[in-house]
Parts: sequence; C-alpha cells; structure tokens
Amino acid sequence: MDKKFHTDLMILSGHTYKNGDFELPSNWQELTSFSANNGFQATVYKNGNDIAISYRGTEITKSEDIENIKDLYSDSQMYFNQLPAQYKNANEVYQQIRHAYPNANIYSYRPFSWRQFGSIGFG
Repeated sequence: MDKKFHTDLMILSGHTYKNGDFELPSNWQELTSFSANNGFQATVYKNGNDIAISYRGTEITKSEDIENIKDLYSDSQMYFNQLPAQYKNANEVYQQIRHAYPNANIYSYRPFSWRQFGSIGFG
C-alpha cells in the first residue's frame, strides 16, 4: 500500500462523521452506512477491489446528548475488559461486507482523534 492509499483511509475516517470537513477522495464511493441504538455507527467505502469500513469513534459534543452516554458506556466496558455491544455490531458489519464482497481487500478503521487513526480487524 502506498502513501496515497493510507492518506485516503485517513480521510475516509474523517468523512464518516458526515460533518462536511472531509471530501470523499477521488475513486472512492460510499456504499452504505450502519448504525445501532447503542451509539454504533460505521460507513463503508469502495475503490476497485478495496473496501474500507470506517467506524465512528466516541464523540463528545454536549453532555446531555444520549449518544455520548452510549459511547461512553461502551468505552467503560472496554476499560473493565468487557466486550461492548458495539464490538458485536462492528463484527456483523464486517461479516456482511465480507459475504457481499468475498474477494475484496477489506480494511477496518476507527479514528482515535482528528490527527491519528487506528485499525481493528475481524478476519
């Protein structure tokens, strides 16, 4: 993978927040988005045989925002070595995409902040 590919993945991580701060890189198309009532959100992108699944990270906006509470609850479960429901959601998304595109190269990303990102995998 070259530098442009990694740059595209970082931009896709930002694009998944859908706030207008990041334009979709050329040659990538948005396939679908997923969400669950526990705060889980993900967007799937495709470029040729490459597919990127970008998982939205914890967002702190307003303290009264119920989505913040759901995300923070999942974060606290991980802190105490418990597997949050959002992990199950992420795995289900991966399995659906793997089934729909069995020969694709699938990359899973979750941004940690606006300046860095990390990878989680389920294969």
